[in-house]
Amino acid sequence: MATSNVVFITGATSGFGEAAAQVFADAGWSLVLSGRRYPRLKALQ
Repeated sequence: MATSNVVFITGATSGFGEAAAQVFADAGWSLVLSGRRYPRLKALQ
C-alpha cells in the first residue's frame, strides 16, 4: 500500500504558518493550507 505525506497548515499566509508551509513544500509534502488573507493564499498556488 502506497502512502503519501500530507500536512494541513492553518495560518499559512504569514509568520510561522507560512514558514512551515515552505519547509514542508520544499520537502515534497502535499499541502492543505488555510489563512485569513485570501489574496496571499491564492498567490501560494
